[in-house]
Amino acid sequence: MIYYNNLKPGLLFSVSANNYFLELRITDENVVLTRNNVQIAAALAPPDKRIDVFLMEVLWSPSELTVMVTDKAGPQRRSSAETPPTFTPHSLQDWARRQSLIPTVNYEKSYCGYETAFDQLQQLQKKIIDTNAINGFWDLQYSGNTIVSRKPKRETDIHPQIRLLLYDFELLIAQS
Repeated sequence: MIYYNNLKPGLLFSVSANNYFLELRITDENVVLTRNNVQIAAALAPPDKRIDVFLMEVLWSPSELTVMVTDKAGPQRRSSAETPPTFTPHSLQDWARRQSLIPTVNYEKSYCGYETAFDQLQQLQKKIIDTNAINGFWDLQYSGNTIVSRKPKRETDIHPQIRLLLYDFELLIAQS
């Protein structure tokens, strides 16, 4: 919720990547959502009816944009538009994932950071056990439901699985 008495028109967020643009802004009259070449707006209350707070809801999916404004000035104002199927570029998803993983800890000494990295690597065993990913490291042969042969997979066969297990850690390392 946003208080009308503190309302200042301006940009709330803007995200752009290759052939992708998403922006939310508040003007004097509207809440405006833009994705690529599609723009929608939901009206704010008239200035003389801007009492207390308003609730702004913004939704987007690959094929639709929606903006809703609810306040004491009357019924909810809503604007929606169908869009061509638009998917967030992988580079932007990768960036967002990195941002969510970046620690907010400042280490006093560099060795503390190394200790944290080492601790994360040690957590791999726990991660493998917790996700029951152990069988991914073995070539198993079954007779019905019984395992009759278990041989370690060749190292190159498990590289994709190891990369998946290390992916979040890889993002953190690349960021530092």
